[in-house]
Amino acid sequence: MMGFSSSGEYNDNTAMAKSKRKGSTRGEALQSGTLPHFLQEPDDAYIIKSNPIKLRCRAQPALQIFFKCNGEWVHQSQHLSREHTDLGTGGKFREVMINVSRQQVEDFHGPEDYWCLCVAWSHLGTSKSRKATVRIAYLRKNFEQDPQGTEVPLKGMIVLHCRPPEGVPLAEVVWLKNDEPLNTDATVGAKADHNFIISEARLSDSGNYTCLASNIVAKRRSATATVVVYVNGGWSLWTDWSLCNVRCGRGVQKRSRTCTNPAPLNGGAFCEGMSVQKSTCSTLCPVDGGWGAWSAWAPCGEDCERQRSRDCAEPEPRHGGRPCDGVALAADNCTGGLCTQNRRLLHDVKPQGRSSGARVGSRYGQCSAPSARHGVRTQM
Repeated sequence: MMGFSSSGEYNDNTAMAKSKRKGSTRGEALQSGTLPHFLQEPDDAYIIKSNPIKLRCRAQPALQIFFKCNGEWVHQSQHLSREHTDLGTGGKFREVMINVSRQQVEDFHGPEDYWCLCVAWSHLGTSKSRKATVRIAYLRKNFEQDPQGTEVPLKGMIVLHCRPPEGVPLAEVVWLKNDEPLNTDATVGAKADHNFIISEARLSDSGNYTCLASNIVAKRRSATATVVVYVNGGWSLWTDWSLCNVRCGRGVQKRSRTCTNPAPLNGGAFCEGMSVQKSTCSTLCPVDGGWGAWSAWAPCGEDCERQRSRDCAEPEPRHGGRPCDGVALAADNCTGGLCTQNRRLLHDVKPQGRSSGARVGSRYGQCSAPSARHGVRTQM
């Protein structure tokens, strides 16, 4: 058996004497017939700033519980020991607590972290708890790697790297976009080794990204990385060819396209190539119609008229040329200005001449020029 002396030093004789006295007054431990069983073992702990931490052990059955830190027994005066009764079973268990200060941890210079365990014993022997480490918590100010701004094309991959500051315990990382926490689900992004990844960038992924590192001591904010998702321009379809720019002969026609499919965005590249294409074109010139020569006069008819015609064929109008101006058929009085009544000639009258003794009196009247009719021009 081990135990503390009056000076606080642990020794076997003191422990043996205490065990005998406690054995005579604690029938529960004698009747248990088992080694101590830990109901609660000390947990790893972190000292924040200058605040001491508490380590706690519970064991049943237990005549004594003492802490051992870094291989040395903790002085009896530093223990706070209590005995409790389990309300469910009625059995008794012992609870022991100690405080560990920042100064104690800083003064320890062993190969391992500062550690403590509990030793509990009953009449049948002792049991040891797990080792609990005690470390001073901290988080350095500077990130080991800040995320860097980047420009990526639409549907490209975004990878932002972040290595948080050194700290105890290790810092957890949360990504912020425009100062709002990101929900990193499978469709938007993924965190791997504190890196933020978007496999197919969308326009909405543009923004300011920040890596936020934190542990139980502090929070640290990285430099802001600006991500720009840009769109390179794309050509629309070509328009139809324009009309030839000359009415006839050799000219030029054009067609065009625009850099709008899609239009460049966020500094994306403009479309490469020409927006306008030109091509030579040839158009037949229009030929205006021209009259041919008049035909000979036809014989004088019974209506005192004669006719002649011409054709619009020298040249014929072609390729949209204008037709000939004027009439194609002309008519003329063929009696020299004379005619019978009712515009009928007598058989004994010569329309184009008279004898020297012939008289023109009431029997003959002077024919006025007939009015043009049926599209026939009258000539005098």
